[in-house]
Amino acid sequence: FAASFVADVFCSMPKCFIDLLFATCIYVSGEAISVGHWQHYNNTFDRPLVSCTTNNPTYHRAYVLLSVLPFCMRLMQCVRQINDALCSGSSGWRQPLANAL
Repeated sequence: FAASFVADVFCSMPKCFIDLLFATCIYVSGEAISVGHWQHYNNTFDRPLVSCTTNNPTYHRAYVLLSVLPFCMRLMQCVRQINDALCSGSSGWRQPLANAL
């Protein structure tokens, strides 16, 4: 139960991971300070973000990794549960198969 609970929680958190990535990126890169003032009439800053956008290859890779990794972990967990059920001769392989899909 504990292992599947952790995977369920991780599958609910990619948005939180992405928000944490963005916040960390803008503060570590210094863009939080360098973008200037907020222009409320057109909802932009004085200068656009450069490092912390998906146009930056490093940021884009981290973005994709944090978006996909929880679901890959869940898939691997389901495959292992299916394998364990089939090796033990149990018929309980259907539920992990449904979870994997």
